[in-house]
Amino acid sequence: MPAASWTLPPELGATPPRRCVNPLTTRAANALLALALATFVWLPLYGYLAARDLSTLQTSGEAVRGTVTDLATETHAPGSSRVSSGSSSTGYSVEYQYSAAETPGVIYRRRVNVSASDFAPLNVGGPVQVLYDRAAPDHSALAFETAPFPGHEKVMALELFFFAMAVITGLGLWRRVSLQRAQKRLLMWGQAAPITVTAKKVRQIGKSAATTMEYTFIDARGETVAAVAEFSSLARSVPAEACATVLFDPKNSAVHALYPFSPVVLAATV
Repeated sequence: MPAASWTLPPELGATPPRRCVNPLTTRAANALLALALATFVWLPLYGYLAARDLSTLQTSGEAVRGTVTDLATETHAPGSSRVSSGSSSTGYSVEYQYSAAETPGVIYRRRVNVSASDFAPLNVGGPVQVLYDRAAPDHSALAFETAPFPGHEKVMALELFFFAMAVITGLGLWRRVSLQRAQKRLLMWGQAAPITVTAKKVRQIGKSAATTMEYTFIDARGETVAAVAEFSSLARSVPAEACATVLFDPKNSAVHALYPFSPVVLAATV
């Protein structure tokens, strides 16, 4: 039988649905995880879309003769935002213009970074082959462009890393939010009951201890439900057996949790 000293926590005495909230720290943590997810998604998505657009122009773009209007070089010193260490680095860019048959009289211009080998044979005023999208003539690429930007192949490994981190972060955020939603439903609609501890085992894990507690409780239909809870000394203390409370779903007592839990809390306890 449950301990006779058990009493219903006052905050759980409110008529469901009870009002509960995510504390500010929990909302901030969720926002940071969402921001990290967006960051990890952005780089591989940008690289994929840029490569796809370039591939589309190369396979179905309209070829026209353009004119080089400007050539520029820029040297980045070691330690700058573009060169982390080692020797200096030089960037090359070309500006070109072209006209499209779909828009007579309109001249389009574009500046793009290119590799040193592609830059070398170019001259201001010289011809250059341009590929443009007939449906959007202002969208173009130079015929010799093989990557969205110079050195793209060197950052593909970074894009794969960011993609993997996006998957890991996304799964973590999904599990975290799912847990919080489940906790919120329990706090809003759950029924409280005392527990009876049937077994407890403590095992040492390095310098910390972990406790496994087996317990039972009586659900809304009067049936005995057996459950197991794990506690780490670093995460949460084991509740006092004489007053431990379980919160369960009246319609499905398999959904339950020892009360109190975090990060979702009742508004009255904030």
